[in-house]
Amino acid sequence: MKHTKECERESKKYEFIEAYYKQQWPGYCTHCRGWGAFITNFDPSPAGVSLGSGTMQDVGMCPHCLERNRCPRCGEFNIAWSDETFETDTCHYCGWSMEHPDGLPEPPECMCWGYCEKCGTWLDLMDEGPLCKTCEREPKIKEYVECPTFCPWCGNEYIDSVVQPETDAGIAWQDMVCRGCGKEWRDEYRLIAFSWKPDSNERIYSDEV
Repeated sequence: MKHTKECERESKKYEFIEAYYKQQWPGYCTHCRGWGAFITNFDPSPAGVSLGSGTMQDVGMCPHCLERNRCPRCGEFNIAWSDETFETDTCHYCGWSMEHPDGLPEPPECMCWGYCEKCGTWLDLMDEGPLCKTCEREPKIKEYVECPTFCPWCGNEYIDSVVQPETDAGIAWQDMVCRGCGKEWRDEYRLIAFSWKPDSNERIYSDEV
């Protein structure tokens, strides 16, 4: 998968933030990422009932740090919390508190899988990727010239010559057809070397090769 420039920029920015946070707080809780709790947003309106939609939050204490009286950020066991008021103490070592948790942010969401790798447009629901239908219909010219063993349009390996190759003064051409998609095209060749001895490896190549 090819990432966009914006995605690469956001990923590098997050890598810097993550490295700095881990350097500052190596003992942070990796389960809640230093936040001390898990927040879930949900719509309390029952399905099929004509009530106005809304969002509520459900906050659950992290069982790996706060429920064990452990600071989510520095890892010290010096935090207590009340079952009645759900209030937590402030960490005496790093100053962490539920009012200002200051945890490690979530990594940026990558949506590059939804974009065409060639033209950058958003893929249709019918597109399987990584190319859109328009780019898939374009022949893979460079790949075919480097390795002419597949159809430049559909990638099928079952390609045949229509007629025998024809030659003329250092050039040759041959009509081809794909048995998969039915596309027809012409391969063109150029003389790159010659040998003055039959069945010999002694050859003279052109300067371009």
